[in-house]
Amino acid sequence: MLFSKSIVLSFALVGCFVSNSLAELQYTLHKSANPTSDELDAYSRITQAMDKALYYYNTYGNLSKFINVYYNPGVPTAEASNNGDLRFGKDRNYMYEGTAMHEIAHTLGMGTTSEYRAMFQNGVFQGQKAQAVLREIDGPNAVLKGDNQHFWPYGINYRSEVRSEQDLISHVRIVNAMYQDIFKEAFYKEGRIKSVSSGKCMGITSSNTLQLMDCSSKETLVKIYSLGDNPVSYRIELGSRVVDIPNESTAAGIKASTYGYNGGAHQKYLFENSQNGIVLRNLKSNHCLQAVGNDIVQNPYSYNNNSFVWQIVEKTDNASNVNPPSTNVKECAFTALGYPCCSSNNTDVVYQDETGDWGVENNNWCGIRIAKVNAFNCWSKNLGYPCCSTCQNAVYTDNDGKWGIENNNWCGILPSC
Repeated sequence: MLFSKSIVLSFALVGCFVSNSLAELQYTLHKSANPTSDELDAYSRITQAMDKALYYYNTYGNLSKFINVYYNPGVPTAEASNNGDLRFGKDRNYMYEGTAMHEIAHTLGMGTTSEYRAMFQNGVFQGQKAQAVLREIDGPNAVLKGDNQHFWPYGINYRSEVRSEQDLISHVRIVNAMYQDIFKEAFYKEGRIKSVSSGKCMGITSSNTLQLMDCSSKETLVKIYSLGDNPVSYRIELGSRVVDIPNESTAAGIKASTYGYNGGAHQKYLFENSQNGIVLRNLKSNHCLQAVGNDIVQNPYSYNNNSFVWQIVEKTDNASNVNPPSTNVKECAFTALGYPCCSSNNTDVVYQDETGDWGVENNNWCGIRIAKVNAFNCWSKNLGYPCCSTCQNAVYTDNDGKWGIENNNWCGILPSC
């Protein structure tokens, strides 16, 4: 009994270190200024559910969304919409990771968008990527089906559908593939967006505002994703945020800023060719981004005005300028949390969080240095390095795995690549 009590206590300690600040999917739980005891209990349960849900989505998927989470006792179970709002009701039975993952899928457009509904014919999902993933999971005869609101299997429409952790992982893989089929999102380019008129680049400040700054600054590095096909629009990412028009404004003269991605048209841009580069036209307001001093402002496009013209300067990595990943310097990411590494990499995994895989030795927690590798987990995380956000050619290989480079730092290439 002493052993089991120690495990429960340690779970609570480890949970304190879970963070969603750098994840592709992020959330904010909105709380009352003076919460009641009922609200405090709900906030605690919702936080645990959302943290676990985001762990699975960010470990086994590659999707971006900023989610606003609320506790609303008037909601019968839980509900969510494509704008990123997610509400838990008073029933505590629904405050667990399965419900959270089901509702997160709704925020990603599953069952909440016309694009989703258009992908079904006679109750069968028409996307080839998602069907291929399902057949990989359940065999060659498996078929992904659904209606206007839900899909199955692995939609977590009922708690009884979750029989093991693998069902949660399969849910994420299916949603990830459905999203690609529906919204046709793909990585486009990584680099910098440079103003032709000023010679400066878009960058994110320490207070998350958007400004023009020296292009050599690391804060100017962007990742661009293409979305859809008629027309093709683009999302511009700066770290974990995207270029955003505050309050979805369609007014001229509004300064662009950054915010978590919620899929709105105000966060998407059309790239229109210009003589010296491209014009960035906001999909919602139809205004274009203009360099005004060090600000970026949306305004009606003016021809022959270079302040509206931008260039994408693609990022190039030179592997020879980066030292090989040192697993000795940061051999055990768990020591910073006050825990040793396990003596064997074959120690059984009894818990997983953002730090990595945890085992137990001598009735105490220890971190497993090398993650249990499968095609979709981040094996390099336990070595102190993130996994690469996209598949790429290996620039270095050792006994741990294949390594790539992002942002001039090492990252582990997933075995599924």
